[in-house]
Amino acid sequence: MKYIESQFGNPRGLLGHLAGIIMAYENRSRNLWTLSLLEIVPADQVLEIGFGPGWAIQQASRMAVNGLVAGVDLSRTMLAQAKFRNRIRIKSGRVDLRSGTAASIPFEDGQFDKVYAVNSFHEWGEALPGLMEARRVLKPGGLLAIVEHPHGKLDAKRIQEIQNDLATQISSAGFDVEQYTNRIQGRTAIAIVGKKLKTNS
Repeated sequence: MKYIESQFGNPRGLLGHLAGIIMAYENRSRNLWTLSLLEIVPADQVLEIGFGPGWAIQQASRMAVNGLVAGVDLSRTMLAQAKFRNRIRIKSGRVDLRSGTAASIPFEDGQFDKVYAVNSFHEWGEALPGLMEARRVLKPGGLLAIVEHPHGKLDAKRIQEIQNDLATQISSAGFDVEQYTNRIQGRTAIAIVGKKLKTNS
């Protein structure tokens, strides 16, 4: 059971490929909500951390029609699946998918207008290095959206505690934050949208 569950964190091989197909379907509502919070416009440069099967990348590229949608993911299986799903826009240079982690993003300083991660933040390990990397690759005033959809029967108090903790971590990394919730698939999803503060640090 633990091995099967691990396939949703770092998909590998045939089971990982099947996990990607499931995630592409199951995560649609979460992904669309996340993209709506970012208010992507045609010229935006957008980055997804942990793109999985690449479904959200595909949707974002339909919004940033004159920009670039990029992504990093640790899983080679997901990289292959996402590249296949987005092959036409990759060929035209509008999508750029690479192997990488939140703590080591292979893109330039200040390259992106929007950065987001959907249900992958809890897989980052240490949060701060990933948040600082997201801040590094964002333009001043750029937006970071972190969305998590906790499993289990959690009461409103526990959901608020998780949300407040996430907001504190993102704020500590140099973002001005706003908190959102949404009822998706019978559970409360939480989102923190942070604007990169315009400082020299």
